[in-house]
Amino acid sequence: MEMITEGLMKNYNRYGNFSCPCRDAEGVREKDKDMICPCDYCVPDQKEFGHCYCGLYLTEEFYNTGKEPAGIPERRKS
Repeated sequence: MEMITEGLMKNYNRYGNFSCPCRDAEGVREKDKDMICPCDYCVPDQKEFGHCYCGLYLTEEFYNTGKEPAGIPERRKS
């Protein structure tokens, strides 16, 4: 989790927004706006997998299982 929060801060200092540290930002807000945390894919990922791509946002149900977030498919189109 610490790596994710450090990545968010690094991206904020670099780009002026909290773009997802688990994806490659271009540094152009208009191109990256779908991946500013919480990204546009957060809720669909939570609904399907119980957590977002980064594992930063969990549903209560997933949290209560005690499981660790695992890798999930990338929804963002390149």
